[in-house]
Amino acid sequence: MAMQKRERRKMIVYLTAFIFVTAAGFLYKMFFDGDVSGFVKGTSVSQPAQESGPVQPETSEAPDVTTVQTTVPAIDVYICGQVNNPGVYSFVSGVILDDVISKAGGLTAAAASDRINLVYIITSNMSVYIPTEEECVSGYNDDSGILRVSGQNSWKNVKDGKDGDASPSGLVNINTAGKDELMSLPGIGEVLASQIISYREEHPFKTVKEICNVSGIGESKYKMIKDLIVCE
Repeated sequence: MAMQKRERRKMIVYLTAFIFVTAAGFLYKMFFDGDVSGFVKGTSVSQPAQESGPVQPETSEAPDVTTVQTTVPAIDVYICGQVNNPGVYSFVSGVILDDVISKAGGLTAAAASDRINLVYIITSNMSVYIPTEEECVSGYNDDSGILRVSGQNSWKNVKDGKDGDASPSGLVNINTAGKDELMSLPGIGEVLASQIISYREEHPFKTVKEICNVSGIGESKYKMIKDLIVCE
């Protein structure tokens, strides 16, 4: 009987040792092979590692380019004097005087219409006074380039320099004209007239374009006077 008990204990010990060794081997294989999905609760099966290679830079879509629309600034022009409907009118910068006069109901019969530069370009807020012919004859002073207040030429008879009514002798000779005659040109005041005279004493004008060499006379002012001057 004692013999049988000993044999039975040995059998249990052997069986237990076998189970232990088998379980240990199985666990060892699972952990060292990296597959523990069956033993760790809540974990997912590991994915095979991707092959290493050059890292491609992330590309982002080009940002949307919003076109910025350039808006022309609005200006206010106060026109009075010899117009039918004096007042303040709004326009876009770059409007010409003819459009302003039209908006104000046109010129009156007494307006010095022949002296008005209808293509004068207005780019900022300003006031425009339209005088009568009598006012111009009496010495009305204007240095804006809008009116020709003295001299034999008017804006009307030298328009674009193509009308045949203008007499060559009526043009201002920038090589010989005195200060008052130079000041009759649109945009030429006392200071500019003096500068023209000082310049020509050292550098007589050979072409009318050379008047742009005088400080204060740029391209825009030259365009206003180029059809009214000569350099004989």
